[in-house]
Amino acid sequence: MSSLDDVRAHPTAEREDEQGYAIPAQPSDWAALTDDEFFRLRRKIEHENRWRFDLMIQNELASRLIHALALTRASSDAAAKRLAWLTVVLVVLTVVIAGFTIALFFKG
Repeated sequence: MSSLDDVRAHPTAEREDEQGYAIPAQPSDWAALTDDEFFRLRRKIEHENRWRFDLMIQNELASRLIHALALTRASSDAAAKRLAWLTVVLVVLTVVIAGFTIALFFKG
């Protein structure tokens, strides 16, 4: 079992293919790993312990799905902000049109 700094030193993108890995000592250390660090550590453990190939593929697909969902969430949050501003603009325009319509009704 290793400290969080030791664990983070191994699964970096530059050292992904090197032999060896460090396991976090505390449950909170597991939670402190980013998704990318956790996925790289899992890949190293799978490879060095010679897990079954189909299980490795299943885990890799699940990891990529989680990553894709995180990207989708970020883009949908940005789209929601734009739609909120568009709604405000449309409400203002509706009020302006209603004001002009009422003004024409009383003048005409």
